[in-house]
Amino acid sequence: MALLTRAEWATEVARGLVPDALAPAIGLVSHLGDPVFLVALLVLTYWFTDRERGVRLLGIGLGALALVIFLKNLLLVPRPTIGPPVPAESIPWLFRTSYRLASEADGYAIPSGHALGTTVVYLALAMRLGTSRAYGAAAAIIAGVGFARIYLGVHYLGDVVIGFLLGVTYLLLATRLLDDREPRVALWLAVGIGSLGVLATAPIPTSDAMATIGFATGAGVSWQATDVPTQPWSPSLALWRPLAVVGGVGLALGLVILGVGTEPLWVLVAAVLAGVTVVAVPGLRTGTPADAATPPYREP
Repeated sequence: MALLTRAEWATEVARGLVPDALAPAIGLVSHLGDPVFLVALLVLTYWFTDRERGVRLLGIGLGALALVIFLKNLLLVPRPTIGPPVPAESIPWLFRTSYRLASEADGYAIPSGHALGTTVVYLALAMRLGTSRAYGAAAAIIAGVGFARIYLGVHYLGDVVIGFLLGVTYLLLATRLLDDREPRVALWLAVGIGSLGVLATAPIPTSDAMATIGFATGAGVSWQATDVPTQPWSPSLALWRPLAVVGGVGLALGLVILGVGTEPLWVLVAAVLAGVTVVAVPGLRTGTPADAATPPYREP
């Protein structure tokens, strides 16, 4: 087991396969598994595809991120101390910040959040599309992100493998549990798992734990309280108004966080408001033609 869980040899092998000049590119690949990127991808899926299936997928994805927080703070396994393959100061300035964010992770090691999150989100999207090309693309992204985390020295091979296995297990169980249930159940499941994460980080919950449970709570309340049209947005629609609302709310919340810091309570409030906005904004008028101005709404 130690051959995998503390496998520095795997990091050495990974770095031997990639020239130093490509280190910034590997850092960019790693960002495909960032929690913020995954949530943004799930939000876009909710907006531009079937809403009920989209909100169910959003709940499953948020639950996966909450599961990572809970397990990391339950197991308390330290990260590798190998260090990045290339000093950030040696990276061209255009990619330096991105590379530093990818290669200087903090927190705990097991499971790899990037491995678990990418497995759940990209595999769920592939299952939804149901094509061999989609499964191939998902497999390539999942493997690429896992390789990047090992190469960058922020995870051992075992951390990534455990993340993969937990991600597949969680996705299969969540899909089986939620497929025949109301979409809101997925969001409340994420809230429940998020509560475990908050408890695991007590007495002072971490910002990521509060952000996850807050976003899931806001999304769940918004889904139950608002009459969101089931018809997805089309890229051809005039979306400037709802997107302006999202951008404005995002900017306001960002300024609040910058002003008051990342205190857990303020992060929770900001995350709740973000979840409410993301789910409710499709109900805004989008300047559609007359025959599409009153799209069907989901049944209460």
